Amino acid sequence: MTNVQQVGELQVLGQLMLDHRLAGLRKAAQAKAQSEAALAALARTPTGMAGLAGTSGALAELAYQRWADAQRSEINQALARQTHDWLVARDAASTAFGKAEALRKLSEKLRKNP
Repeated sequence: MTNVQQVGELQVLGQLMLDHRLAGLRKAAQAKAQSEAALAALARTPTGMAGLAGTSGALAELAYQRWADAQRSEINQALARQTHDWLVARDAASTAFGKAEALRKLSEKLRKNP
């Protein structure tokens, strides 16, 4: 097996690794985006409480705010984990890209000067 063939096989493996890392990055970004959307949805106050009069409306709004605060806390914890996972996936994809690019350039160089 020649150097060109060996580097070609490594190049294929490098591309497979890059594709795998990019899929992981996409998955992490989607999970993070879903949590961010859920957090944004909690920021909006529900419209159904406007029709409640006096104390009933205030109690309903207070109950909603307590529930929303608990939900925000859970979502923020999940978002922190997802952000960490996204950062790790981004770094892994960046490394895989660098390796794939280096192998591509090495393969081109070997093909020009066997």
